[in-house]
Amino acid sequence: MKKVLSPQEKKLLSYEKDRRNTYGERGSHSRHAIENHNNRDRRAFRRKANQILSTAQDANLKEPESLGAQVKAVQRRNWKKCSDQALRIVVERKLERRERNGINQSVKELLKRTD
Repeated sequence: MKKVLSPQEKKLLSYEKDRRNTYGERGSHSRHAIENHNNRDRRAFRRKANQILSTAQDANLKEPESLGAQVKAVQRRNWKKCSDQALRIVVERKLERRERNGINQSVKELLKRTD
């Protein structure tokens, strides 16, 4: 049977499980950017392979086996998407930035006066 969580436990669990995109783009833009990165890598791979083949045609290379080995030696760049960060980390960083910039300073002064 499932354990009943208190609101505080739910909040902590939410901070750990929920993720936020910190790459700096909107969600839809990130999805398009991922596709563009992958397409760019594929184009670069094809370009390198075609350069090898075109230089071989210019030189009238007689050994197709070595040409095939050269093409197979070309490696694709492997771009990976950075994973989204936990909400806890995002909120901590936001609060640190606010404190550094003095944004919450007036609230802290009010709290000190009431103590």
